Amino acid sequence: MLVFIWLNVLFLRPQGSVWHADVTAPPAWQEVMTWDFADGEFPGGWGWGSRRLSPDFLELTGGPDQPAVYVVPVKHGPDYLLTAEVMLVASNTGTAGCVHLMTRDLGGQNHLSGAVLCAGSNSISVYHQINRHDYLLDIAPIDTHLESGRWHRLRLTCAHGAVTIHVDGQQVFAAAGPFPPGFYAEPYLAAEGGTVRVRGLQVLEAATSGVENAAGGGS
Repeated sequence: MLVFIWLNVLFLRPQGSVWHADVTAPPAWQEVMTWDFADGEFPGGWGWGSRRLSPDFLELTGGPDQPAVYVVPVKHGPDYLLTAEVMLVASNTGTAGCVHLMTRDLGGQNHLSGAVLCAGSNSISVYHQINRHDYLLDIAPIDTHLESGRWHRLRLTCAHGAVTIHVDGQQVFAAAGPFPPGFYAEPYLAAEGGTVRVRGLQVLEAATSGVENAAGGGS
């Protein structure tokens, strides 16, 4: 799977929208942002590759070596929960690609955390890189897979040094670590080798672990 390097952008935390993740945040979590792409593109959102905004979703289409990327410029703490509602769209040949749900520091130079799931695959690629060191770089089997043509809820959680991933409410991956915390400022989604539609994205952070406590300190 591909890992990408990007540029610095402005931080924005606009008010919420009508879309809500299916995860009820416990008192320890606080909302950073919630966005429904039926409201348009996220303010300050950016990326590259093919993207199209429909009345109900954002559509990204990327090749196997040239992914389409969409970055949401918001800071969040080292303990975080990302939720996205996505659909992988099959091509005319019946094949579908992969979706990346990730977060990183400014420009992706030092800190990267997230997962890559591909349509029809019973495996997942998981990353947790801090200060350019791969603490977690794994391709793991899972008991489910993403079906093309239907909406799925993906949830990526990093809390208390552990990483967990859920698909449609089912935990498919867990690594206890403990892994060191990171500094995060650019959650993003990407489509690789096909088309991905994104209906909503939510970012939560632990109420007790703000960005000033993250490794790297935001500098």
